[in-house]
Amino acid sequence: MKIGLDIRFLHYGLARKGDNKNIGGIGVYQKNLLLNLLDIDSENHYYLLIHSHLSPKPIEELVQPKKNVSILPLMREIYLPFMDSSLGIKIRALQRRFIHNRTLESAGLDVVHFSGERDIGTKPSEMKVVITIYDVIHELLSKKGEAFGRRLNTRTSKNVELADHIFAISEATKNDLIEHFGAKAEKITVTYLDCDRKVFYPRPQNEIDTVKAKYKIQSPYFIHVGSIYASKNTERIVRAFAAAKREIKTPMFLYFAGVMAKYGKPEVEEFYRVVREEEAESYIQLLPPVTDNELSALYTGSVANLHPSLYEGFGMTLLEAMASGTAVITSNTSSMPEVVGDAGIVVNPEETKEVKDAIEKLTIDGIYRKLLINKTNEQLEKFSWKYCANIAIETIKYNLFI
Repeated sequence: MKIGLDIRFLHYGLARKGDNKNIGGIGVYQKNLLLNLLDIDSENHYYLLIHSHLSPKPIEELVQPKKNVSILPLMREIYLPFMDSSLGIKIRALQRRFIHNRTLESAGLDVVHFSGERDIGTKPSEMKVVITIYDVIHELLSKKGEAFGRRLNTRTSKNVELADHIFAISEATKNDLIEHFGAKAEKITVTYLDCDRKVFYPRPQNEIDTVKAKYKIQSPYFIHVGSIYASKNTERIVRAFAAAKREIKTPMFLYFAGVMAKYGKPEVEEFYRVVREEEAESYIQLLPPVTDNELSALYTGSVANLHPSLYEGFGMTLLEAMASGTAVITSNTSSMPEVVGDAGIVVNPEETKEVKDAIEKLTIDGIYRKLLINKTNEQLEKFSWKYCANIAIETIKYNLFI
């Protein structure tokens, strides 16, 4: 078979100028799916859909020395300030229909795999389409009537309708697609993700000490990794941590680490407003960007990863933390119970007291914390990039072509 893989998100992250090569969660998925497919499958040929305006070199270097790979550049989608409207959406749809689809068809692809953050537009003729949908967070949590939410709802509905098959990264996402978008259960296959086990593993004390010194980290500390959007429950996290510190009256710190690009000015201002209200400036702080290796050390050295998000399509930071040898506090909603199993504390994210009590429990009870950490290896065995890729290729072979 000739299989097209849309890896434009990964390509953009790797090809950008400067030292910041953060590829984001979608890029991590595209990279690991690609590399593991190439490892386990030598009989099919893979066409990698990349940006025509960016150098292909990072992708060529990534897949060397594999022979069953070709690069297939797609024309850059047109984004201009005045086009971020219904007019721009229509123009980009025409571009996909008459330019991108023609490129895919000329390559003679049997099947093409897209990522759910993109609008498929119009299905290429005589070609099977598979799409991975990570979550429907914006569709579900956007304010009623909000234009952005309406647009994403329309996009997801069309993608669900057009796709011959859907990969969902959790049972929670699968259930959301069935409940809110009318997808048929037999049309969806769950493909759990994994973190990079070569990066995220328990770090030795000297590495932890080096990173702590670099960023002036004080112990004992909790860490929250990700954005500070409302969906991450940032305000309740801050208020719960401040309440726990007041109650147990012991030195403890909370550090927010993640991609600084996700810290927009309004979110940062709101974050600091809440921190000031709680008089917590001395022990709750935002960290500058850290590398993945530094992040793994920060996980290992922490009391726990504090991640009681309102919604996650998967929850990669939970896996990273468990693989790095620390405890996790997370939510009883969406995919998070699937990821942590009984190896973490699961709370109602809308109940500040439950979050506070979990923080206190892990701060005070070291034996219970170690018990949770000892359970992580068994839970981590459920997740593997090779297994993810295996399910993907077997589904393509037997669900779409038999």
